[in-house]
Amino acid sequence: MSEIEYCGDEKCEKVVVGEPQAGSGPKTTDSIEINDYPEEFLTQSGSFAMPGLSATSVGKLLNALPIPALLVDRSFLIRFANRASESLGAIGNGLEGRPVALLFPAEEAGGKIRSVLDGVFSQRKPSAVESAITKREGTMWGRMHFRSLRLGQERHILILVEDLTHERDELLSTRRNREELERRVGERTSDLVEANEKLKLEIEERNKAEAALRESEERYRGLFEASSHALLIMDRETGQILDVNTAACELYGYSREELLGLSRSDLSAEQLTEGKAGDASTGRIPVRYHRTKDGTVFAVEITAAFFSRKDRPLTVLSVRNVTARHNAEREKNKLTKDLAAANRALRYQATHDGLTGLWNRRAISDRLGSELSRSMRERTPVGVVMADLDRFKEINDQYGHLAGDAVLQESARRLVASVRPYDEVGRYGGDEFLLVLPGCDKRRSLQLAERLREDFASSPLRTDEGEFNLTVSFGVTSVEDFSEPDAYALVREADTALYLAKSRGRNRVELPDADEVLKE
Repeated sequence: MSEIEYCGDEKCEKVVVGEPQAGSGPKTTDSIEINDYPEEFLTQSGSFAMPGLSATSVGKLLNALPIPALLVDRSFLIRFANRASESLGAIGNGLEGRPVALLFPAEEAGGKIRSVLDGVFSQRKPSAVESAITKREGTMWGRMHFRSLRLGQERHILILVEDLTHERDELLSTRRNREELERRVGERTSDLVEANEKLKLEIEERNKAEAALRESEERYRGLFEASSHALLIMDRETGQILDVNTAACELYGYSREELLGLSRSDLSAEQLTEGKAGDASTGRIPVRYHRTKDGTVFAVEITAAFFSRKDRPLTVLSVRNVTARHNAEREKNKLTKDLAAANRALRYQATHDGLTGLWNRRAISDRLGSELSRSMRERTPVGVVMADLDRFKEINDQYGHLAGDAVLQESARRLVASVRPYDEVGRYGGDEFLLVLPGCDKRRSLQLAERLREDFASSPLRTDEGEFNLTVSFGVTSVEDFSEPDAYALVREADTALYLAKSRGRNRVELPDADEVLKE
């Protein structure tokens, strides 16, 4: 048999928990017995007068808890509700005297709770149930802890309600994000798949840890020990720790006696600043970092409630370890960045030539189509030039493919450097390049091609593989009549002109019509 004594201003109440000692009376179970209390709180029948409960230290402690606490009689009516219970119930005049079923939006959930209450009344064993719970605005997901409690001649059930809405939403969100990441990562690289599997294992481990925590919570004794979070009661002015529950000892690695010798600042792993003080009106404090006895630093989420005892301002801190969540978020952010980088690389590879960095054949054809559409809207000409490196095969045969690749790269660089910033240059295939010249009619396109031809003919290509004297042949055409343009037909005309330049000795600029020549 163990006793917990709560003292108010002048009177004390004794809470008896567990098995009786020899000769102390009939055997009890895991119930709470309020044995010593002022006589004025008893009715003539020996029952406990509920209006007087708030005046006792037990009532004050219940009202000071940051979570809802209810007392329910055998008729399933709520006889007492602490201050934290004000947010519960879709009703406007309080909970006391109302059926406990009003707290549950679904009829079957209310029936399930009544069944649990029957079991606790008959067996006097603690129990816990998770369910949707009605609030004044909407619903929440909560875990209810049930304990048998005797006040005077009457037996009631004490219900402590934990709000798990945030944890449940967070778990569902994590699962959805994980599934989406697994789908995308599976389409990309095996490295990202392996990273996603690692995240999945971490989430599973976290779920296992939460399941183990729920099992241990069912064994907590007493009102203060019923919370699954670490609870610390401290002086609001000095920060001195005055009381802790078992969860706090386990979280920080200290014994209860060691924690009572510390202050709030001794648990912090960071420099406290005004900017991180939190919102006193809501009791929500931003994520902070605390340190265990062995020096391990971990992320915590803190909820604070404020009350006074004998005019002494006190604070109740509910501390939760959120390290796993922070690690999962960091891993998710890393995977998202890696995926975005992989997407950018894939988009680049899909549109650019791997050797020269120019548009590839498909992309330059798309650019030509876009310019032709704009030409039709704005009624402006578009020039098309096909360029081919003369006797490029001889360079490959004589100097090797590395030299050939270097010549292609330097030729591409020279073409890009010689045209306007908004002109388009692409590698059409092999040693052929296609130039799209917005706003250029046939004359200007010929002038540009001739300038490029002279540049290649007059100066050698300087590469890491050596210098190479190289000439280039050009085929030129343009769109100037603004009829329905055909990109394929234009490329074919430019290729026909290029064939003429090759057949007439190379190192030339030609139009599809052999009679048209460059005019000064």
